Amino acid sequence: MLLVVSVEEELGPLRVTGRVVIAAEPRMHRMNTAAVIASNGDILVTYDEGTDHHRTLDEVLMLARSTDGGRTWGYKKAMAALPGWSFWAHHGLVRLSDGTLLHPWRPTSAAARPI
Repeated sequence: MLLVVSVEEELGPLRVTGRVVIAAEPRMHRMNTAAVIASNGDILVTYDEGTDHHRTLDEVLMLARSTDGGRTWGYKKAMAALPGWSFWAHHGLVRLSDGTLLHPWRPTSAAARPI
């Protein structure tokens, strides 16, 4: 599965004009995407990345950044990752009026899962 930005219409302050692959290799399960324009103009995208859909406790919350309007996505970094844990983001990424970025997420482990 590829994580792709693909729209050809105006979305608020954005005009999306093409299709760009943000994350493709290695082949992983990616979901729960969110995007925001930072106060400096960078586009930030977050997503969960793991081996499968919640079966293996290895999901990592990833951050990708584009500094050129979304044409390239060279910066990718794990925001939350620990062995034996999964980190899930379900409620998006928000830029507050003062420029602060807010991204709620939650960790889970084998001990936290019901039997």
